[in-house]
Amino acid sequence: MNNDFLTILTCSVVMTGVSLLFLGLRQLTGPAYSARWRRITWLLLLLGFLIPYRPQPASPLFTATIPALASHSPVRPERWIFLFWLFGVMVALALRLIQHIQFTQSVQRLSHPISDENISRWFQQVCLEMGMDRRIGLFQVSGISSPMLTGLRHPCVLLPDQAFSEEELTLIFRHELIHFQRKDLWYQCLLELVHCIHWFNPLFPLLKKIIRADLECACDERITFYASKEERALYCKTILHVIRQKSTLQSALSTSFGNGPGELKQRFEEIFSGKKKRAFLGIALLILLLTAGSSQLFAVTQSGNSQNFGGPGETATTYIADDEAETAGISGAVGTIFSLDDEDPTGAASSEPFPAGLNTGEVSWDEKEGEEAYTTVYGTS
Repeated sequence: MNNDFLTILTCSVVMTGVSLLFLGLRQLTGPAYSARWRRITWLLLLLGFLIPYRPQPASPLFTATIPALASHSPVRPERWIFLFWLFGVMVALALRLIQHIQFTQSVQRLSHPISDENISRWFQQVCLEMGMDRRIGLFQVSGISSPMLTGLRHPCVLLPDQAFSEEELTLIFRHELIHFQRKDLWYQCLLELVHCIHWFNPLFPLLKKIIRADLECACDERITFYASKEERALYCKTILHVIRQKSTLQSALSTSFGNGPGELKQRFEEIFSGKKKRAFLGIALLILLLTAGSSQLFAVTQSGNSQNFGGPGETATTYIADDEAETAGISGAVGTIFSLDDEDPTGAASSEPFPAGLNTGEVSWDEKEGEEAYTTVYGTS
């Protein structure tokens, strides 16, 4: 299989396993686990998904072997698999880009400046209290049900056409501006990019849903850190007020003050939890070590090993001859290894015993730097 896709596949399997371990540890710690540190740990995991290439050890702790693909076609099946994966990445990126462009165009068409001067004044007051050093836009938009932050280059807070009290708006503004201060829009860009790369992973949509929920919990945690029970209750009522209507305008590259009913229970439990939030730095350190050293633990190899031959003056490593080799015009006895080069394309000058435990495969063709080259695939017997 194409080495690049095999590397990405290995990364996806390993990092999904590490993510599930993190979810298990998170479940054990319960509401006491700080959402801010969960957000940081998820970032480590996303970087592990994003960067699949790691130093390969000679003998990883666990090794999974997949069968090699054999074909008489001039284009090897492994390359078709890689091209199919790459096509999936391009489609996933294009769909997200199109959806965001449509969202942006709809917002521009349906938005209008805030007519109530009090709302603008409250927004500016919250910006000053939070020490905002950049101008953030504020607009009202028909078609959304939840306040949201959007705009990587020109950030703005969008409000739905709903009536909110001053206290509710103050909480909403703080929530969305915390998203801005923590660069959560860029965080979500990273999340979507990783999803595009690992579009074939059936568990990643679940992980993405949990990560987005934890981003919201991290904002809740900061807003309610010093809040009284009455203030926490008002904050939860504000969230409930927001989710009564389903939004018709959504974008993966925007935040949302309210999320689905499934995540509300977790958010409310954490908001009202009387337990002191803890960082559990040991968990973050463990995830960091597993992410950085995942190649030491697990590797995926092929039962078939492909060798490429060609290039003037180059001596290839090995070639296993079999009856397919005879039909390809390469002489040699079945079960014999030959070293091939341009001077001796049959390998007849240097035969070696066939290694025990291996079974011959078949000859396929490959191109290397414009030269015709022999490629063999063999597997375990």
